[in-house]
Amino acid sequence: MKYISVVIPCLNEEKTIKECVQEAFKGIEQSKYDGEVIVSDNGSTDESKKIAIEHGARVVETPIKGYGSAIINGINNSKGDFVIVGDADMTYNFLDISKFVDKLENDADLVIGNRFKGGIEKGAMPFLNKYLGNPFLSMIARLFFRIDIGDFHCGLRAVKKTVYNRLNLKSTGMEFASEMILKAALLKFKIVEIPTVLRRSPYNRVPHLKPLRDGLRHLYLIFSHSLINENRILIKSYVFFFGFLYVFFLFFSPIKFNGIEFSSLTLLVTNLIFLFSVIYLKFKSLIKDILLKNTFNHEFKSPILFFIVIILNLLLITYVLIMWYKNGFGALNQENNVKLFSIILSSSIYVFVTFFIELIYTASKFFLDD
Repeated sequence: MKYISVVIPCLNEEKTIKECVQEAFKGIEQSKYDGEVIVSDNGSTDESKKIAIEHGARVVETPIKGYGSAIINGINNSKGDFVIVGDADMTYNFLDISKFVDKLENDADLVIGNRFKGGIEKGAMPFLNKYLGNPFLSMIARLFFRIDIGDFHCGLRAVKKTVYNRLNLKSTGMEFASEMILKAALLKFKIVEIPTVLRRSPYNRVPHLKPLRDGLRHLYLIFSHSLINENRILIKSYVFFFGFLYVFFLFFSPIKFNGIEFSSLTLLVTNLIFLFSVIYLKFKSLIKDILLKNTFNHEFKSPILFFIVIILNLLLITYVLIMWYKNGFGALNQENNVKLFSIILSSSIYVFVTFFIELIYTASKFFLDD
């Protein structure tokens, strides 16, 4: 027999928490399963906790501030096989719980409400959020992740507890809503949407959402996670192409073609593009491993590489100094010097970046692992 947990993040919602808890219990009852209602309190200074307990909810304290923190702590303390998340201001209808549970029973792993399909009551959502903020952020996420989700930020959603445990969610703020969907998409879980009505809150309240700040956090999260989702074959082809050009100009420049000379500047440009491409791939792998907690071969090999590169670079610098001495400290062949110093510079940057990436990965195992 499945068990349902309804998690309600709460911060000073004494005017509506009673109705939310009662509606959540009624929604559980209509689903024909047993369940619990958890109010994850995020530091309320009013009577929210007392009212929630009086009406049968289990209250868990969440000392770390933030919407994401409250939900994560609530789910971590839940007992259900299916977890439903909804806000504490009566804007979502908990009587829809059975619809979400039905989707989870029919092979969905994560179910998201779509307010734009279900309907938004007049005054329930600020004008800019309705016509600019939410549609724009959802469009960007769809573009980067190629998933057909129309409302990434709906506060009413459901997830299988086993799936939630795989997501390793970390966002403490409003961007948690996007992180849950993006990680589920990256891990190939089945995500579905159902129409959801957004009701107007029964009383005037100051929203916890800060549109500009939270919008920028959503964008940052989308862009950072997109590093995992890009086409690695395309990027590797890009790296190979500019790597080939760099080696070609390293050996054969200067080259004249139709009256145009490709020499030192061309060499340095292809060198930099090639170097940045390789570094990008390394950071891409790092971010993927940290965010998805994959096992990756980030062994601490940089010290050996450091010594090899330092010795080779010292030999090259010594060679340049000897040639300069033999030339009476006069002018040297600029083309050859540029080639040598491009090798010295790029190899030094590469090992330092590699060392830095390994340090980040090592630190992440201590600070990000559960």
